Amino acid sequence: MNAKKEHELFAKALEAHLAAEVRVVERYKAFLDKVDDTGPVRLLLSCIVVEAEQHHALLCAMMQLLKKQEGNGVDELRIARNEVAFWTPRLRQYEQRIAADCLYLKSQACWEGAELFDAVLEGMIMDSRKHEKLLLAIEKMAAR
Repeated sequence: MNAKKEHELFAKALEAHLAAEVRVVERYKAFLDKVDDTGPVRLLLSCIVVEAEQHHALLCAMMQLLKKQEGNGVDELRIARNEVAFWTPRLRQYEQRIAADCLYLKSQACWEGAELFDAVLEGMIMDSRKHEKLLLAIEKMAAR
């Protein structure tokens, strides 16, 4: 299969995912509307809704890049490569420290009923690892 066809298939799959994601976010919002408490359940559901909306916005931006350009949409990197080389390793170290700190805090939240803290800290660890992967992608794009 050639690159253009792969690009088209990816765009179609992304469009389908975006449509499905909108429905899922609406279901979360409907559930959130039914939660009366202002405590941990509402907090966690609100967090999920915010992150799902962020994912949707990110995927919409990716779709716009796909429509503008062939390939991966990063053919014209508009940042100085020396800036990338300076910042990304430092930011990756920062993310590693955050993940390590959250892992330590998570290990301390071991009392019965600490599910909220455990879940939020685990999510923050995953976010920091995701940020590291995104920074590595920036480094790879700049290296081309």
